[in-house]
Amino acid sequence: MTQINELLATYDRETAITRTLLQRLTNETLSWKPHPKSTSMEGLGRHLAHMFTWGLLSFTQSESDINARTPMPPTQTAEDILTAFDRNVAAVRSLIEKSSDKNLKEMWSLTHNGQTIMAMSRSNVVYSMILSHMIHHRGQLSVYLRLNEIPVPSIYGPSADEPMTT
Repeated sequence: MTQINELLATYDRETAITRTLLQRLTNETLSWKPHPKSTSMEGLGRHLAHMFTWGLLSFTQSESDINARTPMPPTQTAEDILTAFDRNVAAVRSLIEKSSDKNLKEMWSLTHNGQTIMAMSRSNVVYSMILSHMIHHRGQLSVYLRLNEIPVPSIYGPSADEPMTT
């Protein structure tokens, strides 16, 4: 199995799980947050939908300045968030699929006013800045759902609300 195939298998599994949580968002709960300092449910959903821009940048550029990021289209409804998530997941998946194992090892740098903030391989961008980051915030979202009496889907096994999905 090539590195691309392994990466895509993980990518597909983890994005599908995240999508099941985003499908639970409702317009009525988007403004909810557990504490005044916390991100709202909308903000968390939006963040999950748009973190894929790191993949878009790293696969299309060798260096990106943090000040040059393109603003994301607004996500005002639960449907907008899910649509943005699906669009961004598909776009990054397509770039990974068209890539090569050699290309995955090439370095990408994030800069700020000409200073390198971080540099990592494209595969590390996907694993770290997208997948691990997404899994972290997905955990947050599962707590938000629970606190709003919204059933939490199966993630890596059954939840208190649902048996394990296959």
